[in-house]
Amino acid sequence: MVIFVSYAFEDRAHFENITDALEDAGLEYWKTGDTRAGEQLSKQLQDAISHSALCIFIATRNSVASSWCNAELGAFWGAKKRVLIFIADDTLQEADLPKQFQGHFLQRRIKGLVKDCKQYLEELSSSGDAVGDPSEGVFLHKVTREDLTMLIEDAIFRSSSNSLAVSAFLELETRQVPAGNETISEDNTRSLQRTLHSFMGLSRSSVDETAPQRWPHAIAVQTTTGNWRGYAKTATWQSYNYVHTPCIFFKFDEKFHVEAIALFRWYVELDKGGETVGGLIAAVGKHEFGELHQTPEVTSSSGT
Repeated sequence: MVIFVSYAFEDRAHFENITDALEDAGLEYWKTGDTRAGEQLSKQLQDAISHSALCIFIATRNSVASSWCNAELGAFWGAKKRVLIFIADDTLQEADLPKQFQGHFLQRRIKGLVKDCKQYLEELSSSGDAVGDPSEGVFLHKVTREDLTMLIEDAIFRSSSNSLAVSAFLELETRQVPAGNETISEDNTRSLQRTLHSFMGLSRSSVDETAPQRWPHAIAVQTTTGNWRGYAKTATWQSYNYVHTPCIFFKFDEKFHVEAIALFRWYVELDKGGETVGGLIAAVGKHEFGELHQTPEVTSSSGT
């Protein structure tokens, strides 16, 4: 049975140390090509998942930040195949790892990693599970070819969506996003509009993971056009009201992809009850923000 080793190419030395140890122990590993891009990555993952019994992830600062490594991990995790985490960077903390792998199968010594691989493969062999040839239609956990294709496409989309979300928020960071009564030029409004378009189609998970790094205050509101998830730069008490400024709101479709974005100067949770939002800066997508749902005695302004 074959072992797949996921690593960043900057960490080739760690990869060779581990594969040398696997060879010495008589364990076979999946030999990938020198490039990982586009359709080649998709084919590589499909072959790897079909033939491999488990995955070793060489965790470093490089690999944790790598979209391709995250796609590989996501695909193996989605196929319910074992992933062993080898911590190759002493500065790496468990909290730096992908959330689904924190606290599971962690190793810091190559000898221990090889022992874990042997033990798991023996358990897998004795249980009767087999990793089959995809040409024969035999897959561990009865994963079909169509399931694998969808799984890989989703893993690649999620990893690339995370990268695009980081880029979009960084680009937004370079723009002048006004708060309160600050003036904004027409050119800046147009540039903000273009930046907002960068968020369209991204996954909700990528937005949720990335937004708090730059816009740390989370907001959830319901309007006449549906539910919106928002984030604000600052949140302060002003005259007993909780004021968020500026703030960005996202609306997601049934597949949890961004379908509309609205950028406001402020959002306020009122001390007397209810909430209000105003000072629309820019918006893109299929839906207008609409009016906030709240108690009748509270008046709101959507700015749209």
